[in-house]
Amino acid sequence: MTPAARRMASVAGSSCCYAEADRLLEELADVNFGAKRIERTTRSVGADVESRREAALSGALSVAAPGGGGVPARKALKEGEILCVALDGTGVPARPSETEGRAGRNGGRAGTREAKVGALWLAEPDGEGGRRTVDGSVRYFAAVESAEDDEQGDSPVARRLLRELAAAGHAPGDVGVCIGDGAAWLRRLFGEWFPDAVQIVDFFHAAEYLWAAAGARYGPGTDLAKRWAKRLCRLLKAGRADQVLAALRRAGGGECDAAARYIGERRDRMRYDAYLAHGLPIGSGRAEAACKTVVGRRLKCTGMRWSMAGANPVLWVRCARLSGWFDEYWDERIRQAA
Repeated sequence: MTPAARRMASVAGSSCCYAEADRLLEELADVNFGAKRIERTTRSVGADVESRREAALSGALSVAAPGGGGVPARKALKEGEILCVALDGTGVPARPSETEGRAGRNGGRAGTREAKVGALWLAEPDGEGGRRTVDGSVRYFAAVESAEDDEQGDSPVARRLLRELAAAGHAPGDVGVCIGDGAAWLRRLFGEWFPDAVQIVDFFHAAEYLWAAAGARYGPGTDLAKRWAKRLCRLLKAGRADQVLAALRRAGGGECDAAARYIGERRDRMRYDAYLAHGLPIGSGRAEAACKTVVGRRLKCTGMRWSMAGANPVLWVRCARLSGWFDEYWDERIRQAA
C-alpha cells in the first residue's frame, strides 16, 4: 500500500468499525481494501505514530525534577494566558483475556479496562471576566495504561502527559491549572509534576454526589430533591463547603454520607468562588468530552470487545487527528518514502 492508501485506510479505520470503514471506502473512493486489511493498517499506523512520537519527544522526560526543566522550542505564555490540563478515565469494553483476575464493581469479573484520557489547552481572557480557549491550542492524549509508577520511576500516564506538553512547546512549570474528578491517582500525579499549579476538583463530579444524595433523601426526580440539590450546589459554588457538609451530615444515610466523604476529603480543591473570581475553569468538560470523542464514539459501539493491542493504536490515531498533527506525521512519512 502506498502512503496515501495507508493514510486513507487508517483514517477510515479509526473513525468507525472496520467493516463499515471498508464499505465507506468502496462507496466514496471505489477502493476495496477489506475489513481485515483496514484493521491491520490502522493498528500499524497507530503503533508507528506512538513510536515516532515517543522517540521524537523522549528528551522531554529528562527534566531535572518534577515541576522544572525545559523543552526545545519552548513557547512563552502571553500575558493573561493559562495552560490548563484535564485528565479523566473511561472504560473500554475488553475481551475476557484482558480482564483476567480483575474484579468488577459488584464483585464479579471486570468487563472493561480503563483508558486514561487527557486534554491540554491554553485559556485567555475573554474580556468579560472569564477565559476562552485559544484557537488551535487543544491537544488530546489517551491510552489504556497504568497511572502507577513503574521501573522507570514514574507512570506511563505521566510520561504521556509530559510528551504532549513538550510537543506543545511547554514544560511542567508552565501548567497553571489541573482539573480532574478528585481521584487519588490524579492528585498524586498533579502534585508531583505540577506543584505550583492550582488543582481543581471538577464541580460537576461534586454536583453528581449532591444530586444522588438529594434523590436518596427525598426521592429521585421529586421537587423536594431538585430544590435541595440546587441549593447545595449553589452553596458549594459560592465557597460554602462547610454549610454543604453540615446539611449532608444532618441528613445522614448512605448517599448523603458518601457525598459528605467525597466533599470533605477534597474541600481544599473546591474553592470554586475563588476560582471563578480569577476566571479559572471549574469543570473538566474538556476531558469529559474527550472521553466521548476520542474513546466512546469508536471503541464503545454495540458488541465491541477489545484487546489492548487493538484499542490503543486506534486511540493514538484518533488523538493525532483531533489534535491537529496527523498531517505533519504523514508529511514526514511521505518525505521518507520519496
